[in-house]
Amino acid sequence: MSGFDFLADTNVIISIKEGKPNAEPFLSYNLAISFVSEIELLGRKSILKSEKKFSQK
Repeated sequence: MSGFDFLADTNVIISIKEGKPNAEPFLSYNLAISFVSEIELLGRKSILKSEKKFSQK
């Protein structure tokens, strides 16, 4: 077992970032994201420098 509860889709990560109420249940899980989702998130126009730095950890 990897220690993650599930692999989160890009849309889930975006909903969490935007603070949407439907994403709140996911905040209590250990999420993993795929390389593809990471690239999709880094390619968003509205991404901040601090978010780019955070995603590279």
